[in-house]
Order: sequence, then C-alpha cells, then structure tokens
Amino acid sequence: LGELTSQFDLLRIYGTEPASQWLYYYQKAELRRQLAQWDQIAALGDEARSKRYAPDDSSEWFPFIEGYAMVHRYQDAAVLTRGVLKERPDALVPLSLLWSRVRARTGAPSIALNMTLHSLSNDLALGTVN
Repeated sequence: LGELTSQFDLLRIYGTEPASQWLYYYQKAELRRQLAQWDQIAALGDEARSKRYAPDDSSEWFPFIEGYAMVHRYQDAAVLTRGVLKERPDALVPLSLLWSRVRARTGAPSIALNMTLHSLSNDLALGTVN
C-alpha cells in the first residue's frame, strides 16, 4: 500500500508523463548525457528529428550534438552545431567547449573527426585543429 500511495503522490505532484514531444526527447537526452549513454542519445535525436520536433531554445540541441559526436556521427553533430550558431551566436563558447570535450574524450582523433573539426574551425574557437 505504501508503494501505491507513493506513486499516487508523485502523480499528484508531477502529473502524468508528458506526451512525447520536444521536451520529452530533450529531458531523456540530457539524462542520458549525464550517464554517457551516447548511443541512446543519438537514437533519441534521430526520433525527435524524424518527427520534426525542435526546441524553442536552440541550445537544447547540445546533448544531441555531443551524443552524435561521441558515436562518431560527426556530420549530424556539425549540422546541428551550425544551426545553433546561426540562431544563437552567443553559443560560440559553450559549443567550442563541447567540441573540445569531444576531441579530448576520443583520444587520438580519427580522420573523420579532424575533418569535421577543421570544417567547424571557422565557426568555433577550437584552437589548433590537427
């Protein structure tokens, strides 16, 4: 009975789970980013994009950019990066830091990552790109 009461209390406080729209995908992706579940983030991004969901605040693409990059889907990540920068030029520093993290986490960067970083070097403050 205690567990049932707790579930009822949570539903009363938080309400039912929202319909699967943008916020649903963003919140799931952000949680998975904290857990480094990159494949799941990419899958969520694919599903949200296939349904043509998009955020009101383009910075909400960040977990998807990082997720795509961490599963070596650099072109998808780069397209989103450019889209965010177009809408939010003030995202330059956070996006540069995100891509620097990606570069650091991958160890020896692949040719594909280096090509992507080079293509983004005019848009981002990435320092030296190999």
